[in-house]
Amino acid sequence: MDDFFTLDLPPHTELIDASLVFVSPQRKFHTPAMYLLEQGLRRHVPDDLRVRREMAAELGKRKAREHDRPMVVTYELDPVNRTYISTGVHHDRLKLSAPYDIDIDLTAIDEL
Repeated sequence: MDDFFTLDLPPHTELIDASLVFVSPQRKFHTPAMYLLEQGLRRHVPDDLRVRREMAAELGKRKAREHDRPMVVTYELDPVNRTYISTGVHHDRLKLSAPYDIDIDLTAIDEL
């Protein structure tokens, strides 16, 4: 692991599961979107849970629009099949009642 830091690698190189992953720098949309979701979740998460960010996620291609906003796809674990199933796609507002109440105005990114 210590050898990783001595290698001459491009910026934003990550070591994931013993593999080198070359990632591009985040675009300006990424930071306010992450802040909006992190702060919104922190306001609603029960005391026994913690909000963490910068976890791996697979994103589909998206086209740039004049008013870029986060789109959130929610999932829940199917206890029978032990697989995740989609429970919704949220564009302007992320409002859920399970696993706890969440209400985040996704359009607020325009103010950040």
